[in-house]
Amino acid sequence: TPLTGMARRDLIQTALAAAEKQTARTLDLRWKGTSQPLTVVKVPLTATVLNPRSHRIRAELESRGDEVNVVTSDPYSAESQALISEILRETKGFDNIKAALERDGGQRDPGVITHQGLLVNANTRRVALSDLSSEYIDVAVLPQDATDKEITDVELDLQMATDVKQDYTFSAQLLFIEELMTERGMSAEQIGMRLNPTLSDSEAGRKKARQVVEQEMRLLRVAREVVAAGDGHVKLVQFDDDRQAFIEIDQDFERGRKKDEAEARRVRDAQLVGLV
Repeated sequence: TPLTGMARRDLIQTALAAAEKQTARTLDLRWKGTSQPLTVVKVPLTATVLNPRSHRIRAELESRGDEVNVVTSDPYSAESQALISEILRETKGFDNIKAALERDGGQRDPGVITHQGLLVNANTRRVALSDLSSEYIDVAVLPQDATDKEITDVELDLQMATDVKQDYTFSAQLLFIEELMTERGMSAEQIGMRLNPTLSDSEAGRKKARQVVEQEMRLLRVAREVVAAGDGHVKLVQFDDDRQAFIEIDQDFERGRKKDEAEARRVRDAQLVGLV
């Protein structure tokens, strides 16, 4: 049975208090617009909970229908946490992460958690550590006043940056970008610049950032059209290995519609049928 939120918080506070008495390891993290060193502690796996809102698993959760109702109604129950663990074990790259943890004798990089033990990232590592019978996980602890918006910002920096340890799937990235636009009100340019920090803060760099995100949203709209036409037989996650195919179909359509949009749409739909 998972620990209560209060029990998790107490374990994390105890670890932080102990770290203050010695030279604690820190993790530099962008926080509220500036770089801030966060204290890294070693806490029991039981002091953490897998994040039901992790964008890594959102598309997979959507594809499971009524099975995920338990996650919606009670996200930190044993049943919900077991389902999230199962999904994470099926993500691309899980076996590689598990093998690396076993080879290295544990983590090289800490995860990030809230004071309540909610994992912002390192959810996959947490499951892999559990499978390897490890009892502890290294984590940097966010400030107590962390809001949902700030936690999402941290996930964006940690998971969507170019040096990410485990790439997001095609569907996961599309849904994350959509959420940033619809729920956070971020522009395509803002998101694109955050996704690719190597872009220069110039007119050309901002234009490229905007174009990339606008294309991602076109791909999501097309993918959802296919899912809707599939009448329940097609899931968004089925396209996770088809990113390049979707890009090429989109590029063909964008070129063709300037001459004859109706014909370009017919060609696009035929290509999508072939893909499915």
